Amino acid sequence: MWVWSWKREIGLGFDSALPPYRIDVDGDVAEFSIGRDEARQVLWRARRAGTRLDLEETTALRRLEANDDDLHTVLCSLATLSVALALRGWPLIRSDAAWAERRKSSDVGQPEGLAYKIEVFEAVARRDGWMVGTPRIPGIAYRDLDDID
Repeated sequence: MWVWSWKREIGLGFDSALPPYRIDVDGDVAEFSIGRDEARQVLWRARRAGTRLDLEETTALRRLEANDDDLHTVLCSLATLSVALALRGWPLIRSDAAWAERRKSSDVGQPEGLAYKIEVFEAVARRDGWMVGTPRIPGIAYRDLDDID
C-alpha cells in the first residue's frame, strides 16, 4: 500500500496507476525503488547520519519530477518511504532549516512533516490515556499536546 497522507491519520491506499515499489534496508542505508526486476529504478536513497536523516534524490526521481503525470508517484514515494523509516525508528529530520518548515508538509510531503504529526498523534494518544509503544525517533520531542508549537 502507498501512503496518501498523514493529515488526521496515516492514510494508506492502492492505485493501479502507481508502479509496484520496494523498500530495501541494509544497515544504515535504505532505498525506495519502483518497477520490477531489471526495470527497477531507485528513486530515494536514505542514510542514517546520527540523529539526522540524509536523503538523496536520484536521477530517476528527477526524471519523474519532470513529467507532470508522475508527480503523484513522486509525492507518494517520499511519504511511503518516510512512514517505513519511522516504523523502523529512523530519524526523520534532515536539518534545523527543514524542521523549521515542517508545518508546510503536515498533511503529506517531507519527512519532517511526518515527524511533526507523530509528535501530535502521540501527544493526543497519551492525553486520551492510550499506551504509546512506538519506536523512538531521534529528534522528536515527546511532549504534551499543550506544549507542541
